[in-house]
Amino acid sequence: MEQSRDPSERPGYGFALASLIVSIIGLALCLVPGVSLVFGVMAIALGMTGQSVDKRSGADNDSTRKTAAFGVILGVVDCMFGAAGIIYIIGFTKYTPS
Repeated sequence: MEQSRDPSERPGYGFALASLIVSIIGLALCLVPGVSLVFGVMAIALGMTGQSVDKRSGADNDSTRKTAAFGVILGVVDCMFGAAGIIYIIGFTKYTPS
C-alpha cells in the first residue's frame, strides 16, 4: 500500500512530525537542566494530539502513528533527562560545603 504524499490525506502528521522534531531538539539540549523537561512535555503533547487527530479522522495512517509514537517515546526520555538534571542541580547546590 502506497502512502499518500498529499498532507490533507494525512491528518495529524504535522503534529506527529513536530513532536519528533521537538523531542530531538530536547535531546540535543539535555545538558541544560530543565530545558529538556519543557521540550519533553511539548513533544508528548504534540505526539498525543497527532495520534488523536489521526484516529478521529478515520485515516488510520500507519506512518503518522509511528512518527507520533516515536516522538512521544523520545519526549518521555527528554522528561527523564530534564527531571534528572533538576534533581542533580537541587541536590548539589543545597548541600555543598562553603
